[in-house]
Amino acid sequence: MQSPLLLAGLPQKHDTAEKTARFLTLRAVTPQKKSPPSNEAPLPALKAAAPQHKYTGCLVAVRYYLMSIKPKFGEEILSGAKKYELRRLAGPLVEPGDQVFLYFTKPAAAVAGHFVAGVVFLAPVENLPRLLKELGDTGVGEEDLKYVEGARYAMLIEVKNRARCAKLVKPTDLGLRPPPSYRRIDKRTADKLLAMCNS
Repeated sequence: MQSPLLLAGLPQKHDTAEKTARFLTLRAVTPQKKSPPSNEAPLPALKAAAPQHKYTGCLVAVRYYLMSIKPKFGEEILSGAKKYELRRLAGPLVEPGDQVFLYFTKPAAAVAGHFVAGVVFLAPVENLPRLLKELGDTGVGEEDLKYVEGARYAMLIEVKNRARCAKLVKPTDLGLRPPPSYRRIDKRTADKLLAMCNS
């Protein structure tokens, strides 16, 4: 089941929750939860094992990403100084609960850590300065805003459960080619990457 995204400044047809600010409207787009048939008992063990979205309680289908980042900014994420990561919308939408592996570009040229995506904002680039001001201490600076200049939309990804790898992992050891920005990887590859990261 797809987990919800917060869309900043984008018109939506179906609203389940909304928060109005002076500059934009944030709407949480959530799938409707299906009730189990009356003759079937709920599966509490399955629900307990599956990630749930913080605000809606919806089950989250976790996806995995390999994200390229300059070491300077990657260190800011892993140290906690940077609480959000800003990206051009250049591929699939990262959603709440997804796991993101951070590939530090040269000179490191290796995966150095990972985090879980919290709230994800998809916003027109021109709305970003006002959105960042509303959110407060995000750790996103002028260099980040310059990076998304010229793009139509950008993703602002909240960093949760950040962790540094015990040792640097070369993606080539798993047959992975570092992406220009970010790309999805399958669960088996993500599990191997996490194991190597923690060993």
